[in-house]
Amino acid sequence: MERSSPSWVSNSTGSITSNAATLTVSAAAVPPSITTQPASQTVTAGLTATFTVGATGTTPLTYQWKKNGTAMAGATSSSYTTLATTSSDNGAQFTVVVSNSTGSITSNAATLTVSAAAVPPSITTQPASQTVTAGLTATFTVGATGTTPLTYQWKKNGTAMAGATSSSYTTLATTSSDNGAQFTVAVSDSAGSVTSNAATLTVNPSSQPLQITTSSLPGGQMQTSYTTSLQATGGTAPYTWSVISGQLPNGVSLSPANGTMTGTPTLAGTFTFSIQVKDNSGVAASAAFSIDITAAPLAISTTSLPAGTDGQGYSAQLNATGGTAPYTWSVASGGLPVGLTLSSSGAISGVPSAAGTSTFTVKTDGRQPADGAAKLDHFHQCKHRVRGNWERRLLLCFAHGFGFQRGHQRFTLPDYPACGECGEPWRHGDRPRWNIQQPSYFRSREQADHHDPRRDGREPCGVHCGTQMGSEDRWVEQHLGNRVGILRQLH
Repeated sequence: MERSSPSWVSNSTGSITSNAATLTVSAAAVPPSITTQPASQTVTAGLTATFTVGATGTTPLTYQWKKNGTAMAGATSSSYTTLATTSSDNGAQFTVVVSNSTGSITSNAATLTVSAAAVPPSITTQPASQTVTAGLTATFTVGATGTTPLTYQWKKNGTAMAGATSSSYTTLATTSSDNGAQFTVAVSDSAGSVTSNAATLTVNPSSQPLQITTSSLPGGQMQTSYTTSLQATGGTAPYTWSVISGQLPNGVSLSPANGTMTGTPTLAGTFTFSIQVKDNSGVAASAAFSIDITAAPLAISTTSLPAGTDGQGYSAQLNATGGTAPYTWSVASGGLPVGLTLSSSGAISGVPSAAGTSTFTVKTDGRQPADGAAKLDHFHQCKHRVRGNWERRLLLCFAHGFGFQRGHQRFTLPDYPACGECGEPWRHGDRPRWNIQQPSYFRSREQADHHDPRRDGREPCGVHCGTQMGSEDRWVEQHLGNRVGILRQLH
């Protein structure tokens, strides 16, 4: 701050004024203070790094940068740029001393990190050509160096393959169409990329003939999930599967891609079919199979019936599970309350006309018989081992009072006598009937029902002719031969 003021002198004779004098007052000096510390730097070898400091204080401020505690000539401004860095500069500590007329202050140290210079990738091991048999895989591998991380992209015939991004690549199962394919790989890093030489894939045909190796298929049960897989060897993968004849069990399907059979069977029986497998070159092989689907055991699921009131309408439904629907119901023993009836569909209905408790037993047949057919309590797969064709086995089962199941077809021989060893004969009214003709003899069921067996000139059989039974097989041989009586087929 400056101030000017005149001065004057006087006596008894007069006065005089001097020239003005100026007084200058300066502000007190402020020591330096660092407001922004120099920051650490990271650079790649060959590049420079710049450090900067921010400071206040009485000017002029002076600067002196130091490296690892040693002052550097010419480094006397608020920022300092290094020479081109080398790996020996890595970890160096840089500080700066800021000074003025009242003192000095030293900054915090800033560290210089020098990374190695990026090196372009270089292939050290080229991928080698491969030779495989059709259906097998091939693996290609490359060796490379450079600045990490290295990245890889494999190409087949010049086209990049999704997911093929490691130093090795394994093909899918090869086919004849892969023969002669060219495989290359591009290796890249931050400094560039390089492409390998091409490796050739040679695919030889399979020397093993195509064949289905599955020999049999497991059985299943109605309304129960079923799964099995067919297997094949030889040829050229991949394979394609198909059904070329017959029929799979209802509800079961075959996957063309992998030969897996899945589903829930809806019909009991033995299902025979032929499966074909084709390889990638069109060669085919086939095999015949059969699957036995059994019905779930027949069981009555109704455990109790609602009470009724004398003189009031009553209705209840009996239910069953398993077997083969629809079911046929009947009273096996005891009796329903007076006024109530049981329908063949299992419905109990009517108007009770007397109070009291009625105890009775019902039974159901898990199949639907043809009109007029005798109702059998059970069906079973025929287990009798009788020489000859299936017709003789069928008749022997009838002789034992059972129905017969062949494949998914069920038969009963209604209105005909069973053998005398097995119980009461079947009759048509008061007269036993027996016809010994092939099933194809009749063009329709009506013709069969109205055919008069007496016109055949043959004697009736079994207990009706009084013939004594010998062995089962002999009885069939003597009385039925290789002929079949009228059959009623149940689906």
